[in-house]
Amino acid sequence: METKRVVGYGIIVELVAIAWMIVEFSVGFRAGIDAHSVVLIVFGLDSLMEIVAGIVLLVRLGVEFDGSKMDINRLDRISTKIVSIILLLLCGYILITSGYNLFQHEGADSSLMGMVISIMSLIIMPFIAYAKYWIGKVIGSDALIQDAMCSVTCAYLAGTVLVGVLINYFFHIWWIDSVAAILIVFIIGKEALECFVDD
Repeated sequence: METKRVVGYGIIVELVAIAWMIVEFSVGFRAGIDAHSVVLIVFGLDSLMEIVAGIVLLVRLGVEFDGSKMDINRLDRISTKIVSIILLLLCGYILITSGYNLFQHEGADSSLMGMVISIMSLIIMPFIAYAKYWIGKVIGSDALIQDAMCSVTCAYLAGTVLVGVLINYFFHIWWIDSVAAILIVFIIGKEALECFVDD
């Protein structure tokens, strides 16, 4: 298949991914605020980071599609570092907020909206991840393959969020939201640190 056509498919996939991340951010963050849920707020904020990463890759693919000689690899590296630092700050926010909530014995309210958005993300993200991975392999883009792995991480994150929200919804265990949020630190933190190690 012609490389330029596959790059065009990559642009479409990134546009779809960004559109979905905007929905995920809007709904997840709002649900988190309404339910006082750290895990849902973090889910929304992680989606915001995915939007930033998606825009960077969209620029990269656009440059490749147009055949420009711009240094896209340098742009990738700088943007990846910025996103990684923001993700590490997000981990700090999770640990401080969740620790405070556990210390104060403060729990989150149930969130049907949070449940729905995490289920939808679990269904949608694997398809987006597979499309990014396939396109990345065809055009030889490590950045797009890495972005596919970020989409896989997003699916894992949605699964963690869903488990926490379901347990809270059915069993009303006050500490589950904070514990689920702390578990997310391992997912997000691993993703952020790998970017520094791989450089």
